Amino acid sequence: MKPIQWLGEACDLPAEPATGTYVTRMTAAIMANINIYGEQPYTTPDGRRIAILRSPYADPRMPPAELCVADLVTLRLAVIEENVLSILVATSGYSGVLLYLDGERRLMRVNLATLEREALFPWTLPEHVVFESATPDGRYLVGTVCEPDFHSAIVRVDLRTGRAETIFRHPEILCHVQVHPGHGRDILIQLNRGSGRNHEGEARPVENPLTGATHFIIDLDGGSLRPLAIGEPHTKSSSGHSGWIADAGRIGVSTHFAYLDPRTPGALDARYPQGNFFTVGPGEDKPTVFAAPGHRFNHVNVSRDGRYFVCDCYHKGLPGGIELVVGNLATGRCRALLEDCGAQGGCAASSHPHPYLTADNRHVIYNADPHGVPHVHAAHVTEEFLKSLE
Repeated sequence: MKPIQWLGEACDLPAEPATGTYVTRMTAAIMANINIYGEQPYTTPDGRRIAILRSPYADPRMPPAELCVADLVTLRLAVIEENVLSILVATSGYSGVLLYLDGERRLMRVNLATLEREALFPWTLPEHVVFESATPDGRYLVGTVCEPDFHSAIVRVDLRTGRAETIFRHPEILCHVQVHPGHGRDILIQLNRGSGRNHEGEARPVENPLTGATHFIIDLDGGSLRPLAIGEPHTKSSSGHSGWIADAGRIGVSTHFAYLDPRTPGALDARYPQGNFFTVGPGEDKPTVFAAPGHRFNHVNVSRDGRYFVCDCYHKGLPGGIELVVGNLATGRCRALLEDCGAQGGCAASSHPHPYLTADNRHVIYNADPHGVPHVHAAHVTEEFLKSLE
């Protein structure tokens, strides 16, 4: 393997006038740079280092891509894999340990804190597995695959033996898989009702009186299915964005809002005029809404300690300034960290903010493309800001 070379790409930006928040742009390469995904953050347990994918293509989460690590203290960046061939990169949230396929189609494991890289075994398993999540003990990789018969499957790969098992199948699309980052016994899954797709990407409708996205939980063996009261008939469709709330056994999740005019806030669910961010757990008849009627939340991240959440907010419509809003789940208070993060919110995933809090709650990592080139940014979160949410 090539030696790691640290590069200087970061640039401190002026404080945002509206909020006073300072931002550091972490990337400079003229490529599509992306923080991968905010639901299960690709960051070390101390909050110091983050992972970045980049590519000349619009969505670097699709192969081939470069995998980089950026250090929020030294403000340096290093390319740790030049040719990632897996669809996405798997992690256990806040662990700093990533799994991916390298250019020789070997399953690789890298630790962002130590930069130790290990080739586990040659990948001879299904071609189209999406690398989504991993258990915190490092034993299993969990991903999704669409099968020829239009069933979607959850695949669990034993990282000691290389054995792959299909632990759950469904005729509708399964995605956004997240192993619980604490105890690792449960898996959170999004279900796209009414839609099926095979391994070649061919789509077909699936008969279901309920449409739109919902979420459910299964255990690590694929059993003990526990539905969650999100999506119809409980709420509008889930936005598809959710995250575990520490060890509470519950999740935070946003729901869709309808844009009648793209220049105005989208209409909220008439059943929940208080807002579109919810918390919910198995066995609950209805979710608990976080009261924020002036906001329209989309991507979701819940902090490692379960105290806060951060979402991108679209109440100004699109095109319009996308806010990044941090909320305190205990007090019910929220506040904009940035009133316009600079993301365009277009078709390419690298133009979506995907914000997440680092493990120490000192930075919000997000994507933005104000001048057309997507870059990864770090907004600085002060103690005073967090105290204002108490």
